[in-house]
Amino acid sequence: LPETEFFSITAPEFWTITQLFWDPGQDPDQLRNEYIKRVYREAAPAVQKFYKLLRDSWLNDSAASAFNDDYRRSMGRYVISKKLTEPCRTALAEAEKLRLLALAEMDNQRKRAAKERENMRLNITQDTVMPFLQVFDFFTMAVKSAQQSQNLDALLQGMQMIQQLFDKALDELGVEKIEAVGKKFDPALHDAKEQRPSDTVPEGIVIEQWNTGFKFGDRLMKPAMVIVSSGKEKTEPAAEQETEG
Repeated sequence: LPETEFFSITAPEFWTITQLFWDPGQDPDQLRNEYIKRVYREAAPAVQKFYKLLRDSWLNDSAASAFNDDYRRSMGRYVISKKLTEPCRTALAEAEKLRLLALAEMDNQRKRAAKERENMRLNITQDTVMPFLQVFDFFTMAVKSAQQSQNLDALLQGMQMIQQLFDKALDELGVEKIEAVGKKFDPALHDAKEQRPSDTVPEGIVIEQWNTGFKFGDRLMKPAMVIVSSGKEKTEPAAEQETEG
């Protein structure tokens, strides 16, 4: 009986003996079946059928002990002598078929998962971009209007409208602006670029914000660049005048 690429008749026995070494009170048949289920999975029933065919024939044959000089070769000779070749081939062929079907299903699952991830990525991208499409339209209109008109008030009004649309789009996406002025400096949200003395703002309070910071839930996307108050400016005490004695 030629050996198959994925089945070794000695492996279940070796694993079973190893487990019994640690706990002799275990059931060897149960351990052997557990090993086959772990290793061969979907093909386990056919492999168990193959194993049982050999085991039952061997144990029920009083002359089987004569084939014990080399376990693997003696088993091969025993299978041939007892005309078990075809039943064993049939059981192994069934196991191989089940194994290939399981591999094909795993490959199909991998492809389906990859396709689902790609669809999810596209949906997230679409949902993210969609609110900004109207902003883009208004921005294009504002640029065109600026090229044809010198009315700065109208241009300013258009830019303010675009900013409102931006704010709405970010709000729909759950992106929150970080407004730092007047708040205590927080290194988790703010990026301090300078400290500046102030007679009115206590030390550690943000007095100016250079750009807008953003966060998404608990995740910081972009810190706000700020200037932090260092409190009232400290003046050097006047030097004591030396008095003549």
